[in-house]
Amino acid sequence: MNIYRHIRHNPSQCNVWVILLSYIAGELLASRWSSGAIDSYIHHMWLFPVAALAALAVSCYLKRAKPAIALVFLACSCGFCAYHLALQPPVGTTSLKELKPNEPLNIRATVIRIEPQQNGWRMDVELEQINRDHLWAPAKGKVRIKVLPRNNKKSYKNDNTRRSRLSILPGDHIVFRAKLKQPRTFGMPGEFNYPRYLNALGIFTTGYINDSNTIINLERQKTTSWRYTLERWRTNIGRNVEQLFPPQHSAYLLSLTLGQKSRLSSAQRDQLANCGISHLFSISGLHFGILAWLLYQLITRLYRRSEWLLLKISAQTAGIIISLPFLFIYLLLSGTALPTQRAALMIVAGALALFLRRHTPPITMLALVALIIVILAPLALFSAAFQLSFAGVGAILYFLPALGKHCRSKLACWMLLPFFVTLIATLATTPIALYHFHKLAPAAIICNLFAVPIIGMLTVPLALGGTLLITPLPSCATALLSMASQLINLTINMANHIASGPLAARELFFSPLQHLLIIIGCLALLLLLNCRWRSCSVTLATAVMVWIVICLQPPPAPLELTAFSIGQGDSLLLRLGNKHTFLIDGGGLYSKTFDVGKNLLAPALGHTGIDHFDAIILTHDHPDHRKGLIYILKHFSVDQFWSSIPLSELHYSVQQAVSQQKIKTRLFPQGWSTLPIAGATTLNIFAPQNSNNMNDRSLTLLASYKNDGILLTGDLESHGIEQLLEQTLPAPVNLLKLPHHGSRRSLPVKLMNTITPQFAIASVGYANRYGFPHVEVVTAVNNVGAQLIRTDRDGTVRFSSHGTGWTQTKL
Repeated sequence: MNIYRHIRHNPSQCNVWVILLSYIAGELLASRWSSGAIDSYIHHMWLFPVAALAALAVSCYLKRAKPAIALVFLACSCGFCAYHLALQPPVGTTSLKELKPNEPLNIRATVIRIEPQQNGWRMDVELEQINRDHLWAPAKGKVRIKVLPRNNKKSYKNDNTRRSRLSILPGDHIVFRAKLKQPRTFGMPGEFNYPRYLNALGIFTTGYINDSNTIINLERQKTTSWRYTLERWRTNIGRNVEQLFPPQHSAYLLSLTLGQKSRLSSAQRDQLANCGISHLFSISGLHFGILAWLLYQLITRLYRRSEWLLLKISAQTAGIIISLPFLFIYLLLSGTALPTQRAALMIVAGALALFLRRHTPPITMLALVALIIVILAPLALFSAAFQLSFAGVGAILYFLPALGKHCRSKLACWMLLPFFVTLIATLATTPIALYHFHKLAPAAIICNLFAVPIIGMLTVPLALGGTLLITPLPSCATALLSMASQLINLTINMANHIASGPLAARELFFSPLQHLLIIIGCLALLLLLNCRWRSCSVTLATAVMVWIVICLQPPPAPLELTAFSIGQGDSLLLRLGNKHTFLIDGGGLYSKTFDVGKNLLAPALGHTGIDHFDAIILTHDHPDHRKGLIYILKHFSVDQFWSSIPLSELHYSVQQAVSQQKIKTRLFPQGWSTLPIAGATTLNIFAPQNSNNMNDRSLTLLASYKNDGILLTGDLESHGIEQLLEQTLPAPVNLLKLPHHGSRRSLPVKLMNTITPQFAIASVGYANRYGFPHVEVVTAVNNVGAQLIRTDRDGTVRFSSHGTGWTQTKL
């Protein structure tokens, strides 16, 4: 039945959709509204829903008035308020403003959850006390603590960090020493909003411990909390499985049964994503649904053997009632992931509808479940799990029944059913997967045809049975888990074989308009599958209009610089109209697990519509300039690689990336070099003399257009700055990128007095340990009347010029 026709004749079900869409619209509107601007009004937000509720009451009282508008306003205002309230810590939570910044603190807390990782482990704790000025003071709040290995060169399996983890259980009271901080975004367009992700979990503070030996486990007490008892059970199961199987195998098994996806290495995650089967190795609604179906079939078959039971209650009703407790246990065991919550609520809603004998379309039931989840957890709306789960299931429920009408025989329908289900789910979730993960896996449709039944119907029951029996019957559990592990290896090997050659995965990064075009295109294909020609033609016409808008986008300014906020590092995008694009440095953190190029720079470049570079420029070979470039060199179109140092002397990762991609290299001689650029735009490169100090070997760029000029100085220090200023600059400069992140060793007074720029950019990390930009540099900038732009404070900033001054835009 057409959903729109059904809603037209069922106004009560129409209200569910109206409320859901209005509530979501309110949340989306709130997410675009700066939380800082609304903080001062947070305690008065309740006035908006109250006003909307009053308007709804008045409209219902007046017979001529239509309550729909008031209902929309009420739901929208509730969504708006709920979003901002969810970003606020619970009342009574200890604020970091009360503590001294960057100071290690002695903390007493209760362990809530422990999650092993490839590089160390992490735990969520509930604060109890904090030692301030040698006095213990009460504290409250949920904190995520990262425990790093004591020596990164050691194997994690043999490290003391692992032994300390094994001695701690959820519910334990511990004392440790850590630095606490409030999570924040880098300020890059298109980046993952990690603080919002933590806020959805009720976490507003993070910290880290360098030495796990500083964790003191106080006397263990018998817990009476069901939450801690459950987490201890899950933790002990995970440790038992971990001892029986190698890390690679146990990671797959525990990700499949306990939802501990943090155990998977980056290589394993990439492997699953390339095959398009990542969803099968996280606790999903698919697993829950298959398990529910298997339980239902087993219970009803056994139930029908008793005539006496059938006379009391129908097998259909009994199957649902008896399976619910088992499904609830699985829900708790799996960690109550969002997709599992959705599947559980759908089953409960279906059971209620059955008992009440009320016919409700599954698509309406799905909308009701989504509404319940976003009301209880407003920030769930922005998670990839929520979006993928509801998009996939919603598309199947809506498009599959209509598609089945075109099959001429039941046999053909059953044979084509797995293919059509996979195709519909893939088309519905592809835009979301590209938005969150930037990866297209063409092999996903084929791989899921065999992976879903193998993993869902065979591996999950075996692995689940093994984990539940691992304590009472370890030998039986080991046999079941070994069979599950072999099936996993078989599935992954088959998927890897398919996901190669023309079906190999591709990393893609798009702008918002391009994402919109992909969404419309996938929707058009879904409508085309259902032979809805009129709707499909309208959708395709919309796609053409979006494509025209993309093509008619105004070109960049003749001179444009984007300073990326990538932490304590440098990365700059220089565009000379629509003819030349250059990336100068790529930033880089000293973390071995966080790739700046993959997680920050590539999404930001895609967000701005960049997919090709005339040249990528490495000013000098330091990690905070080099590491982020490796990923860009491998996944973007690059014509040339520029440096002042021969490729053979650069870090092996740069040599490997440039050689693999067959990128031409260019080495600049000492002094100024002028590059041919058409029109009034000029580009000059300065290479200093060789020096033992790598910073003083930084390439310097000077780009100008008419009256405006940009000087990018890398990490030049005193010797390099003196060389630069010995010669007359080829063009006037009124925008300066401060050398070495604003270090006082870069002759700031002499440099600022010589150039006297209008703007000075300091590329620095938030609360960096070096104290950059230095006070002496800030004073020198202020003395010449220049405006200081700091990436830690101002985020990613774009400067555009048409030759008559700079226009500043925050991205």
